[in-house]
Amino acid sequence: MLPLTITENDIVAFAKRWSKLLAVGDFQVACDLLDEPRGGGVWWTPQLIRECIEVDHYGPGTVFSRLHPEGVIYSDPDVVEMTSPSRHFVGQFGPDGYELCWDLPLNGEWSDITALFQLTRIPEGFLVCLYDLHVM
Repeated sequence: MLPLTITENDIVAFAKRWSKLLAVGDFQVACDLLDEPRGGGVWWTPQLIRECIEVDHYGPGTVFSRLHPEGVIYSDPDVVEMTSPSRHFVGQFGPDGYELCWDLPLNGEWSDITALFQLTRIPEGFLVCLYDLHVM
């Protein structure tokens, strides 16, 4: 859960922290940062995140797999930002929530896979949901 006093910079910092966990292989810790299940009531698991990215979107036969025969390498967003600014958008979600579209850093660059985070306000703070991972 994020505090009620969050700013756009705090929301982006959350996405960076989440991406850094993927980059060091801490998928379970990244899943534990999520407060709500994605659409359909399904909770993200390390296996589901990896399958969604490495098989469904960037698996064998994709343009990505031809360009990156080494496969998916999860990258640190701070390192990728040294060469190009992050690609993200923070907008309104519902009457008093936020959504963040965050392009995942993969293979040393910003990828076409976007993580859609939704932040829902409750009295104690903002619940974080990774609503979807999709190719833009």
